[in-house]
Amino acid sequence: LKITILKGNSAEIGTLAGANVVVSGVDSLVEPENKHQLVKNLATEKKFVVAMTGKHDIISDGKTVLEVHNNSHYLSTLTGTGCSATAVIGAFLAVSKEDPLIAAASALSYFSYAAELATSRARSSGPGKFQQELFDALYTISPEELEANAKIVVKSQ
Repeated sequence: LKITILKGNSAEIGTLAGANVVVSGVDSLVEPENKHQLVKNLATEKKFVVAMTGKHDIISDGKTVLEVHNNSHYLSTLTGTGCSATAVIGAFLAVSKEDPLIAAASALSYFSYAAELATSRARSSGPGKFQQELFDALYTISPEELEANAKIVVKSQ
């Protein structure tokens, strides 16, 4: 089995990296310290891209560390959004095999930008309406719209 990208929340990635985290189910109650360095070190050690999702997603190939600033508060409240984001990463990797770092960052930005749109469209309706709007946003975002609205920041190279 060859792993190209490993994605998890801070509890999952922190546990795999041996960090001191307090976990309840799959959620982190106490965030690991130095998340950027932790992700970079795990990517270096395992020789694959590591993506840690959270308020800002952190992605590294062991050399470069990227941070995605697209987000919605609903993503942490609905079961299955992390799994959905992982599926999107797989789809992006399928068409960008030569650069898994960019595939992971682009996929997470796409998914989180769709969540931003869904949050705006759902307004105060709640998480059920958000989920419906998320699916619609994922369907309608064009490459040009993603390029104009992706918030990917290089943290280190």
